[in-house]
Amino acid sequence: MKNARTLPQFNLRLTAELKGWLIGEAEKNCRSLTGEINAILGEVKRQRESHASPTHQASH
Repeated sequence: MKNARTLPQFNLRLTAELKGWLIGEAEKNCRSLTGEINAILGEVKRQRESHASPTHQASH
């Protein structure tokens, strides 16, 4: 990720189980934990945007 140090940061509280799963996924995909979280969230965002109906989008 280019210029990652200049992006905003925030704290995130996760259960130990979820954090462990994310770490495992990051290792499996040769990513940092941050990279894995960004990849997962980006995928979910694309899925939700592609499944949203035009009338549903207008109300949000």
